[in-house]
Amino acid sequence: MRTSRSYRNAAACPQRQAFTLVELLVVIGIIAVLISILLPSLSAAREAAQAVQCASNLRQIAMAHVMYQNDYDGWCLVLMYSGDSSSNRWYKMLYSQGYLPSQNVFICPSEPQGKYGDSTLTYGLNSTLTGNSLNRNDSQSPPVKASQVMQKRNGPQCIVFSESLPDIYSPLMTNRNMAARVNPVYLFVWPKDPIGNAGAPHIFPVAARHRNKANAAFMDGHVETLSYDQLIDRANYWSPINYWGWWWFRPGTDHKTFNFNNMDRK
Repeated sequence: MRTSRSYRNAAACPQRQAFTLVELLVVIGIIAVLISILLPSLSAAREAAQAVQCASNLRQIAMAHVMYQNDYDGWCLVLMYSGDSSSNRWYKMLYSQGYLPSQNVFICPSEPQGKYGDSTLTYGLNSTLTGNSLNRNDSQSPPVKASQVMQKRNGPQCIVFSESLPDIYSPLMTNRNMAARVNPVYLFVWPKDPIGNAGAPHIFPVAARHRNKANAAFMDGHVETLSYDQLIDRANYWSPINYWGWWWFRPGTDHKTFNFNNMDRK
């Protein structure tokens, strides 16, 4: 049985009041507004971090290529080794010979479809610069030495590796047999330029994943983030020199209507 003292103590304690429904709705609304304000900033920060990681991946690949050159008397990587075999492609050569510590280096973190594989890699080799194969008698793309490239017009500024597109993005790309390649002869930059239906050169596009920009690595090992206008500037950034001799594209030619009559021999 309660004493009078117990009743006095109970009366002295303040009563807790619950939030009203209106107050809860106001709080939820404020939280929703704050989230809507913060999400774009968080998304932009995440994209920026992924772009930085992508550039780091390409820098590691570029430096691995420099180490490869040092070990192989200055020769550059070629697209394929010992024929068209999936075990003999440039990225497997770098990884299997210990130039790179992880297969993840070949995957841009901004590419949800990317993984280590012949049709899903997210970086491509500019084989029109370095060569399609080890065959020095190849009339189209024989292997070259880095010193040869560096002596040519804009040689140090030639893109060797850039972001590329996995096969899954277009049925036109499923039978191209190599995701890890870019072809600046017919230069397309996805997603601004659509995947063309005009033969193999059209289906090796550069992938501009970072707000229409793409990371690219150069012969001397440095990496840059390039805009669309820079990426389509063949004369200053690509200079494919490995098609039927040492060549470079004339500035001002239409990259979508390429033919060999529009080229100067150097």
